[in-house]
Amino acid sequence: VKKVIKGEEESFNDTLDRGIELFEEIIEKLNKKKEKVIPGEEIFKLYDTFGFPVDLTNIMAIEKGFSIDEVKFNELMHQQKERSKESTKFRSDVSLLKVMSASSNLPDSEFVGYDYDNFKYKSEILRVVDKFVVLNKTPFYAEAGGQVGDTGKFVCKELSIPVIDTFQEDNLIIHKINGSLGEAFGKEVMAHVDSSRRWDIMRNHSVTHFLHASLRKILGTHVQQAGSYVGPDHLRFDFTHFTKPSHDELNDIEALVNEQLRKNLQMIHHRNIPFEEAKKMGALMFFGDKYGDKVNVVQFGDFTMEFCGGTHVKNSSQIGLFKITSEASIASGVRRIEAVTGAGVEKYIHSQLENMKQFSHRIDELLETKKKLEKEISELKLQDKLGQLDHILSLHSEERGIMIYKGKVHADNMDELKSFGDELRNKIKSGVGVLISQIEDKVGIVAVVSDDLIKEKKLSAGKIVGVLAKLVGGGGGGRPHLATAGGKDVSGISSAITSVENVIGSFL
Repeated sequence: VKKVIKGEEESFNDTLDRGIELFEEIIEKLNKKKEKVIPGEEIFKLYDTFGFPVDLTNIMAIEKGFSIDEVKFNELMHQQKERSKESTKFRSDVSLLKVMSASSNLPDSEFVGYDYDNFKYKSEILRVVDKFVVLNKTPFYAEAGGQVGDTGKFVCKELSIPVIDTFQEDNLIIHKINGSLGEAFGKEVMAHVDSSRRWDIMRNHSVTHFLHASLRKILGTHVQQAGSYVGPDHLRFDFTHFTKPSHDELNDIEALVNEQLRKNLQMIHHRNIPFEEAKKMGALMFFGDKYGDKVNVVQFGDFTMEFCGGTHVKNSSQIGLFKITSEASIASGVRRIEAVTGAGVEKYIHSQLENMKQFSHRIDELLETKKKLEKEISELKLQDKLGQLDHILSLHSEERGIMIYKGKVHADNMDELKSFGDELRNKIKSGVGVLISQIEDKVGIVAVVSDDLIKEKKLSAGKIVGVLAKLVGGGGGGRPHLATAGGKDVSGISSAITSVENVIGSFL
């Protein structure tokens, strides 16, 4: 196993434990869904995060009675290889850009996008290498601290070129474009940030500060950020905690965040202040960020204050509603919360309602199937019980030339006993049938008479059950061809069955 697990020897056990923990959580979720195939996405996650090869995952799955979606896993592996190829070319282009920048003594890029009127800014093009562009000043935020890079467009005279990503290399902010600006060095360009996307990102970024503070207040101050992703569609927040938060704790965390958002807390942006001064203010440092002599601190009232170089909303109410969509373990002692805000909550609600509709339709289908199965089972049980009649038909007796079929049968209720009577009447060409059953603590009787005996002998099923019912402490009657009766004395059943011939004889 050591040969197939990534990492150094001393970290082997931790790596293995974290991977197995995640595997067990996957199995638990599938068991709840009553599914027996591990999705390819989960297999890839085990491979990509913990170095579990698909063969090892397959062995573990078989031991649990599961199979794996190896086709989807292979598809994801292929996609990863393609991304790796693209990344190799990307790094090559970036390296070329850095070399050219150094040789040209390019100044550091200046980010001017903290202010909300700077979503559009007129800049000068300093360097273009293939699909990568450097401006002297830019409103585009470069990916950092978990926040994704901005997108938008460059407008240069008659050209409008999409900007599909923004990242930073050393002190250069680099824009990746989908098109060509040619040899446009020194020319002015109007840089337009996709403001709608940026606002969604800012909502998700600002709320991570509220989430971090709420986690520390509800779960304890041992909680520390251990990574994050902030995009326009959702946020992901990793934090240190050694037990799974309970359902109530997650509800309390979500409620506390939303309570603070509704307070319309103003964002105070302490920009470019000395690092030591920021520490004295009590600002929390975010995981993975590198801090220089000057730092930015983002503060919302007295609730949260953290080191952060990202972009944020003006006040908490602009975030709208905060909703946790999932919580899970990603490593030993590290948990992950995924959540949405603003328009993301609307999409989440719509998706949940759509899921509910699908579940409702599925439930209706299952209920209909259940009814059909219950009917089929009932019919099968009835057919099985009707087998009792074969024994009764084989043991017929005779009274003055009249064929008599009698006996005790098992029936769940009077309707079922009556069905037995109908079936018995259909099976006899000529004769009288009497079936008696103990239904719970009472007696049920059904009598049937063939048409020829009704006409020729004037026999009546109603009169027959009326006499027999008295023998079990009851009464009843009905039509000449079929009648039912009931009684309270179950001890009289044997006597009633023995008396059938005499009772019928009394009417001849």
